[in-house]
Amino acid sequence: MIVPAYNAAAFLNETLRSIRAQTYRALEIIVVDDGSTDSTAAIVQRHAAEDSRVRLVQQLNQGVGAARNAGIRRANGRYIAPVDADDLWRPRKIERQMAALAAAPGDVGLVYTWFAIIDERGRVTNTRSRPRAEGDVLERMCLGNLAGNASSALMPKDVVLAMGGYDENLHSQDAQGCEDLKLYWRIAEVHDFVCVPEHLTGYRIGRDNMSNDFQRMLRSFDIVMSACRERRPELARQFHRGRVETLRWLAIRALRAKAPVIAWRLLREMWRYDCGAFLVSLVRLPIHFSRVTAETQVKALKARLYGPPEDFLPGAAAGNDDRLSGPEALEPRPR
Repeated sequence: MIVPAYNAAAFLNETLRSIRAQTYRALEIIVVDDGSTDSTAAIVQRHAAEDSRVRLVQQLNQGVGAARNAGIRRANGRYIAPVDADDLWRPRKIERQMAALAAAPGDVGLVYTWFAIIDERGRVTNTRSRPRAEGDVLERMCLGNLAGNASSALMPKDVVLAMGGYDENLHSQDAQGCEDLKLYWRIAEVHDFVCVPEHLTGYRIGRDNMSNDFQRMLRSFDIVMSACRERRPELARQFHRGRVETLRWLAIRALRAKAPVIAWRLLREMWRYDCGAFLVSLVRLPIHFSRVTAETQVKALKARLYGPPEDFLPGAAAGNDDRLSGPEALEPRPR
């Protein structure tokens, strides 16, 4: 397990608890402190004192791609499962992925799970991620990251190394964010994907989440997909559609984050890129937000009737208490 961490003290304890609680016990947990100035290293050291599987690697700040690669180089196992320092795993995440890998025919290069979006308190806010694409998914990957984020994948280490690992150059271009998309796309060129259709990954979206830097994310997407398009020009139509969908997705995220100026810039870029898609978006966005508003009102009513939203890992969001209660304490509650 590779955990890149930069000033990650706010959520790292909770993330490490979710990794240590995996029912698949044969793990090495490598946390790469990428030049943090907060208590990131101290949190890792406390976990390492309790669990010999936890190891701390420290380096000067070089970006998330370099941090992941540093962990991969030090890994002894046959498989790599990255998880960002603010995301969570349900207890059977790795167990389910290893079983799916063992049962899959063919040459599998990546096993991904569905993910739930969680807020800063670890509460589930969205479970719409339900892709089922498997096998040859290269064309689907031209539309965007099928795995959804950097924390849902499990990959053979030799496959990751053969693809060159994560791109470290995006950091120097101020274009971090799509390192995982580039690696996964390269894997999809050569190997099959397998899906575990369960929401086993908790993808946290908060005010300080890197993916909330919308224009940097777009720059990262454009750099990565431009390089991919040069490799496979026959997929130009899929790449075009992928950029349209990315612009629409970022604009929606910006509106939800109450950043209308950034949303308008993204929509204006869509107009320049594909005016037809822009006009469709003008129709679809009000419909989308009407649905979101209705869903929000339903959630508010449920909260009044039945209590607050479900925690992704009930019992895990216990502040900075470093004690681990065991895997059974982190099982998802029945609805």
